[in-house]
Amino acid sequence: MKCKAAKLAEEYSKDISSVDLVQEMIHIRMVHNANLGRKQLGALELLNALGEHKLESIFPNLSISLRMFLTAPTTVASAERSFSKLKVINNYLRSTMGQDRLNNLARLNIECDIAKHIDFDTVIRSFAKKKARKATLF
Repeated sequence: MKCKAAKLAEEYSKDISSVDLVQEMIHIRMVHNANLGRKQLGALELLNALGEHKLESIFPNLSISLRMFLTAPTTVASAERSFSKLKVINNYLRSTMGQDRLNNLARLNIECDIAKHIDFDTVIRSFAKKKARKATLF
């Protein structure tokens, strides 16, 4: 643990102090074991607990390192899934559509959580108003 903390502090020497980070990690482990026993906390749970109990000022280096760890992208799985979805859409529809339509369908498929909450009646009414062709009758 000390070696890993020292390596992290060396990499981010402007943000984290190596000696202090190791001491904070040892101290938080003792506090955690005294209060919660051997229950394991994940990084997010630990950061939330520090914030909830207003302990960031006591463990500033640990708080900074946890925030850096949790915000750093660890994989590109979401990008790979996006390209996988694009490949499925493209194979299904082949080349019968233009690039714009393919991009829009891929975006809808990738952002399906947002797309599920769209009120289609509102979209249809908005589209109808913009595309309304009024013929004057004499």
